[in-house]
Amino acid sequence: MSHDVYGKFIFRWACFAGALLIIFNLFWLGAKPEVVTLFPLDPPLDKVVHLLVFGLIAALLWFSAPGGLPYLVFAMVIAVAAADEIHQRDLPFRTPSLGDFAADLVGVLLVLVLLELARRRNKRSRVK
Repeated sequence: MSHDVYGKFIFRWACFAGALLIIFNLFWLGAKPEVVTLFPLDPPLDKVVHLLVFGLIAALLWFSAPGGLPYLVFAMVIAVAAADEIHQRDLPFRTPSLGDFAADLVGVLLVLVLLELARRRNKRSRVK
């Protein structure tokens, strides 16, 4: 394995591991009552955090996938967002919210659109 290929391999796995770590903590830490009082965010700041966290997950999964695979990344991250809101339904100290899910969706879409535009721009500049 050449140095360049090895570096890409390590980078992709690191991005994938980072995404899994964030997802794991959404569910594990999100199930702890003290987390709610640790970060008491009022709207609209809570929506900004949703947008950033799910945008970051989307970016990490994008970089872990060869070619980006935007539709697959979108489906995976939105499934995690939906599962997170459903999970909150069973926790007495958490409240599921369509607004939170919408912020997750916006974060994912924003990041994926920006990454796809950057990929296309980069591809065009290499052709010239």
